[in-house]
Amino acid sequence: SFFDPEFILGIKRKEFKPNEKCDVFSLSIIFWQIFHEAKWPFPFFLEGKELMQKITKNNLRPEFKEDFFNKELQNLIERMWQNNPEKRPNIRDI
Repeated sequence: SFFDPEFILGIKRKEFKPNEKCDVFSLSIIFWQIFHEAKWPFPFFLEGKELMQKITKNNLRPEFKEDFFNKELQNLIERMWQNNPEKRPNIRDI
């Protein structure tokens, strides 16, 4: 499963409570996978702690295929996986 970077960091600090914006982030990764033939969204050589650090500290996100068919959908997905949860759309707007 793919957790929101704020949630990952919050678990370490024990101060973050999951909310709708966490679900929006996870849904963005699922959308990406649907439109990329269910491929693993991150480089295979990254896993565990290293992968979490790249997602949280380096803003690692999956890459879109060059010929991705819908730029509007790409823009939506990119807004959904923003590091700052306040910049993500509400689930009702998706």
